[in-house]
Amino acid sequence: MRNKFLTGSEGETHLLGYYIACRFKGIKTFLLVGDLGVGKTVFVRGFCSFYGIEYIRSPSFLVINRYNGINHADLYRIDSWEDIYTSGIMEILDREILLVEWGEKLLPFIKGIPYILIRFKSINENTREITVDRVPS
Repeated sequence: MRNKFLTGSEGETHLLGYYIACRFKGIKTFLLVGDLGVGKTVFVRGFCSFYGIEYIRSPSFLVINRYNGINHADLYRIDSWEDIYTSGIMEILDREILLVEWGEKLLPFIKGIPYILIRFKSINENTREITVDRVPS
């Protein structure tokens, strides 16, 4: 299943995150892929607001932030499989909700686990094309 969305503001990207959280309640792993500044963290804020979590900080330096059963990871600074294993992500994977920025780095480690792949592409300063694919196990 593939859905493509265009958002024209941070507010719309936030709202799309909320919608995806509502739409895919049974899925635990969400991989977000896209360049810096395309709205991945804004999307995560919207996703988490569905669960009543209003304050989300970027996990760029911590790798994983945890919010009442929701885990927000940022693999931007992860360079090796050793870094993946020592980050704590493998202990969370498919047990709790996990949203992963720079999620393409986790792809080799999630065989057999259903996930949602969300690709972000900047069209112009305000517009984003966001593609959502449900990937079966």
